[in-house]
Parts: sequence; C-alpha cells; structure tokens
Amino acid sequence: MPQNRGRNGFVLSFFVLGTVLPLVFNELRYFGRVADAIGRLVDAVSQWIWVIWPTWIFMLGTEDTAMTIVTLLLAALLNGLWYAAVATTLWYTAVLLKRLVRFAQKT
Repeated sequence: MPQNRGRNGFVLSFFVLGTVLPLVFNELRYFGRVADAIGRLVDAVSQWIWVIWPTWIFMLGTEDTAMTIVTLLLAALLNGLWYAAVATTLWYTAVLLKRLVRFAQKT
C-alpha cells in the first residue's frame, strides 16, 4: 500500500493533540480553581470527558506527585493512540463518502 502523506499528517496531528490534551486538562484542573472562566470551561468539557480524555480514569488512583507524573505520561500516550484511531476512522469514512458521491454521480 503506498504512503499517503495527507492521511499520515492527519493522524499524526490527532495523535499529538490527544497526547497533549491530558496534560492541559490536568493543569486546568489545578488552575481552574483560581480562574473562574477556566473552571467553567472545564465544567463544559466534563460532559464530553469520555470522548475527549478517555484515560482520565487512570488519574483517580494517583496519590503522590511521582505517581501522578508516571500515570499522566501513560494516560497521555494511550489518549494519543485513541485520537489516532479516531482520526483513522474519520479519514476512511471521508474516503468512503467521496467514493459514494462519485458512484452516485455516475448513475
């Protein structure tokens, strides 16, 4: 199968986004107590937490700083893989829809 730079870049950008989001959300959780606007953002995002950050459940078992860092790194990588899987699904869904449109235009 030939390399598709567009698809690879799309999936890689989703992977990077998914890897960075747990770090951002973890920091927002701490700084959200100070800034009310950030706190409201975290509340709005919390309704979609299983889609945006499915590995948040790992953070429940952390008690000290070292365990939090290790768990956050693991959660960030797994979240990046989740985002890469979603990006791959979106890419191939778009390809399928384009093929269906071309097929419908031919008939």
